[in-house]
Amino acid sequence: MRPVSVLILGIGLLAGCSAAEGPSSDKHWTETTIGILTPLTDETPSADRGLELFSTRSDAHCVLCHQHERANAESQGNLGPDLSNVSERLSEAQIRVAIVDMSQNVPGAAMPPYFRHADLHQVAPEHDGQTVLTALEIEDIIAFLVDERK
Repeated sequence: MRPVSVLILGIGLLAGCSAAEGPSSDKHWTETTIGILTPLTDETPSADRGLELFSTRSDAHCVLCHQHERANAESQGNLGPDLSNVSERLSEAQIRVAIVDMSQNVPGAAMPPYFRHADLHQVAPEHDGQTVLTALEIEDIIAFLVDERK
C-alpha cells in the first residue's frame, strides 16, 4: 500500500472512532463510543421482569439468538453470544447501547435496534414510529443481565 493510501485509510479510521450521532437526532440519552452511560428511565428496573422478557419469545425475543443459564426457555438460540456472564465482559453502559441499537458500535449488526423508532426498514404500518421495547423493559433486561443471583 502506498503511503498516501495508508494516510487516507488512517484518517478514515480515526473519523469513525468518534462518538457517532445516530440515525435520529431526538435522542434523550448520552451516547459515547463505549455505551449509554445513564439509564433510559427514572423508573426502578426489576431483574425478575428482565428474566421474563429475556425468556419469552413474544416480547424481546432475546432467546431466539442468545442463551442464558437462568432463562426460562425450552430452547435457546446460538447465533449471538451466551449472555450468562455478560456483566463480567461488558459494563451496564455497553449492554445498554447493545440493546438500544447495536449498529451504533457494530455497523451492520444482525441484532435489531430495540429502542430506535426512526429510519427502520420493513416495519408494519401499525408499528411505524414505535420502539420494540420501552425504556423500562430495556432497563429490566439490563438488571437481569447484571444480577449476580445464580
